[in-house]
Amino acid sequence: MSLHVEAQVPERGLDLALDLPAGRTLALVGPNGAGKSSLLALLGGDLRPARGEVVLGGRVLTSVRPGGRTVQVPAHARRVATLGQEAHLIPHLTALGNVAFPLRARGVPRRDARARAHELLAEVGAADLAERRPGRLSGGQQQRVAIARALAADPELLLLDEPMSTLDVDAAAEIRALLPRFLEGRSAVVVTHDVLDAITMAHDVLVLEGGEVQDRGPTADLLARPRTAFAARFAGLALLHGRAGAAPTAGGVAEGAGAVDPTGVPGTDQDAALRLPTGELIQGRRSGDLREGDPALAALRPAAVTLAPSTGDRTAGTVLARTVTGLEPRGDLVRVRTADLEADLAPEAVAAGTLRPGSDVRLLVPRDAVTIYPAR
Repeated sequence: MSLHVEAQVPERGLDLALDLPAGRTLALVGPNGAGKSSLLALLGGDLRPARGEVVLGGRVLTSVRPGGRTVQVPAHARRVATLGQEAHLIPHLTALGNVAFPLRARGVPRRDARARAHELLAEVGAADLAERRPGRLSGGQQQRVAIARALAADPELLLLDEPMSTLDVDAAAEIRALLPRFLEGRSAVVVTHDVLDAITMAHDVLVLEGGEVQDRGPTADLLARPRTAFAARFAGLALLHGRAGAAPTAGGVAEGAGAVDPTGVPGTDQDAALRLPTGELIQGRRSGDLREGDPALAALRPAAVTLAPSTGDRTAGTVLARTVTGLEPRGDLVRVRTADLEADLAPEAVAAGTLRPGSDVRLLVPRDAVTIYPAR
């Protein structure tokens, strides 16, 4: 079912509009306090806006307009199901009883409800858990039962609120592998802080900050070309702001502070450059329509940035002189932070360079690792 939302909730700082086509899954991301939980509460019927509407498949679930008739369909009648961080199974019912519960609540005969519950438990790989109560189930097993229960309600919209966040690594991987099969063809909104959830489940990603939509796009596009600092962190990218500069041409190279290509390697139609506020020029690959002087962004992975050699070939990118502002572990690497750039370096390289907060450092940004694109 298609979803349309317009909502203003002043006491929660929420003011947004969004549309979700039928059968698509939207990943909702943003920092804590961005309004994600408030949006889910609006969709589920637990929160009424000061002004706005929620329309699901042409059916008005919420409508609050000055001078108009207020509509607020109660949560149990909205055909919206939620799968949360906790399974919230009914403790005195078996797994089978929990899955059958929404069916019985809709008036399905007991025998038919139990038969359908058995089918759903089998579909989520929990058939052997049918007679167990929640207290005898692991976290991953409880979430499997919760998925079956949510599907038993035959929802027109499925809301997933970080359903893997409380699970261990193995259980989270199992549930993450399971969910896409049940989301296919359904309209769903997934709240997550994990980029894997967006990659494996969502057609589109929406970035919510300060109660407003700051960015939205197809998952692959937004992860490759984020337009906000949060979206870049979510995608694991460093994001630089500036203006489109004069790119290398077939007969030469870009000129400007920070540009390093003394051998005259020719540019191509795909080459681009970003002029930083410092005046430095970073070279990269073009994505989108760039005109010199227009606001632009450059995205790159910190793991692609290296220490610039003191001698030898430095023609494959841009050397930037920076001051280290912080160091932090990143798996088997060390993230070196500066005011506007990050580099993930091997510990031995950090030690050899005696890098620590306050140290001067020269970083090489490879041209092929940088994507430059319009800011809007």
